[in-house]
Amino acid sequence: MESLFLKKRVYALIIDILLISLSASMFLTIIDLNSIKIGNIDFLNRKWVVGYNVNFFITLLYFFIFDFISNGSSLGKRFVGLKIEKNQSTPKLQVRVLRSSLKSFLLFSIFIPVTLVFYFFKNEVLYDNILKTDVTLS
Repeated sequence: MESLFLKKRVYALIIDILLISLSASMFLTIIDLNSIKIGNIDFLNRKWVVGYNVNFFITLLYFFIFDFISNGSSLGKRFVGLKIEKNQSTPKLQVRVLRSSLKSFLLFSIFIPVTLVFYFFKNEVLYDNILKTDVTLS
């Protein structure tokens, strides 16, 4: 059972990352990177800086929107049949912003290895521990 749950969490994360990356790629094809000025940064570095920031913003927006729409369950979690069980009542706007920011930061930064190690030792994702949420099979 634990193996199935772990597989579903990984599949949900992969689906979420693919959807976020697809959205960021679509957005980046629309904007003109030549018109963006970032100091003395050459074109390839400018693409990387803008792409990284756009990807982070879309990740933040993705988790923020799904926190409102489906009580924290992202499309990936919903697709593989996982649901979020919060240990509190409906959170205020500040808590939702904090939750989305923390998930985005931990998933989109150098803390990904820390998050994974924490999961394998504590059997929960670091941001679930901090935010007091449980993910269960639906």
